[in-house]
Amino acid sequence: MDENDGLSAELRRAIGMLSRGSEAQLAYLRELGVGDLADELALEFHDAFMVAKEQRSGSISVDAMAALEDLDARLARLSEDSDDAWRSASLRTSVAWADLRKAAANALRLLEVHAPGVQ
Repeated sequence: MDENDGLSAELRRAIGMLSRGSEAQLAYLRELGVGDLADELALEFHDAFMVAKEQRSGSISVDAMAALEDLDARLARLSEDSDDAWRSASLRTSVAWADLRKAAANALRLLEVHAPGVQ
């Protein structure tokens, strides 16, 4: 696997975790040892996305890049809204998190549809 494949996998994994249900997200966070601090999900995505923008922007379609930018902006807005947005209750019940999961699923779909070599 070359460096770009690994980066692609890391970005897809971070987006995939953002698209999962709250209980799967909480289990993952506990597995990481961060309790219910969901900002770790945002940090993992943001780190992988920033690297992708720098190193792989040419291999990410315009539509997929727009979806990734939207996802990054949604996560930033969660930070602005309240610290409670990063807690388990919010993960389970927040409309913003439900919308974010849909946006993540859409971004992941666009990355798969527009992957290099896929028509």
